[in-house]
Amino acid sequence: MLESVGKLNYAIVLCDDIDRMKAFYREFFPFPVVSETETSLALGAGHVLLWPCASVSGPTMAEEAVPRRLVYS
Repeated sequence: MLESVGKLNYAIVLCDDIDRMKAFYREFFPFPVVSETETSLALGAGHVLLWPCASVSGPTMAEEAVPRRLVYS
């Protein structure tokens, strides 16, 4: 299925409910499990690693893009 994707090595999918996401990927994408932790599931999809992970709290990309001013004294 994804063998024709040549330049993509992995895709990380962040989610709030990792247990629900693991169940979804196991049911609808029956790829071999490469690695599994409490907060992630790595699936081998041809030459691509499909990697659902629990999202972590922290600033969003939009918040990180806010300009900062450096002050030197």
